Amino acid sequence: MDCSVVATQLPGILMVTTTDFFYPLVEDPYLQGRIGACNVLSDLYAMGVTNVDTVLMILAASLDMTSNERDIVTTQLIKGFNDTCAEADTNVTGGQTVLNPCPIIGGTACALCTESQIIRPEAGRPGDVLVLTKPLGTQVAVNCQEWSRDQHRCQRITDVITCKFTSSVCSICMTSNAPPLAPLCSGDSTRSVCDSMREHGAAQSYSSAFDAQGMS
Repeated sequence: MDCSVVATQLPGILMVTTTDFFYPLVEDPYLQGRIGACNVLSDLYAMGVTNVDTVLMILAASLDMTSNERDIVTTQLIKGFNDTCAEADTNVTGGQTVLNPCPIIGGTACALCTESQIIRPEAGRPGDVLVLTKPLGTQVAVNCQEWSRDQHRCQRITDVITCKFTSSVCSICMTSNAPPLAPLCSGDSTRSVCDSMREHGAAQSYSSAFDAQGMS
């Protein structure tokens, strides 16, 4: 499953939680913050849970940056993360910040709900219709884009795909659908998919910020 689902001490109340984080995938730190938040929230949405009670932020500021660079990048990471959580009608109420060679952004999302509010990924059957709500292969495109910046890694993929083509595909994946960047970092967009799951009686869902969200 995309989340941990455990019983609480309150009768009939379950706690749904998930933790995830990303290293830099794009050049824009604000966008990276939005991607990090959407990635955390989408795990709960994949379980049919849209009312997220709280989010804790996991943040690492880069030791490899100058003090001024670190302040600018970290501030934008936080802003992007907070803005996306606000769009999803939840709040960042705490977290942990550390120093690390590479920036990191992500967090933990938590919701209390009943069993009837959860869509567990176990009801799909052969013959079900699969609905894709995001471009397939986005994660592969982003990974190839990252590899293209490293000469050794780039040589491992140039027999299959050119760095120029990788950059083009990555750009398309990140700007497809409306509004712009919705496939990657719109908490509202991802949440609306969850609402559609319930409206149309989806049997199960799989969600990822960097691949297709599917429901059957």
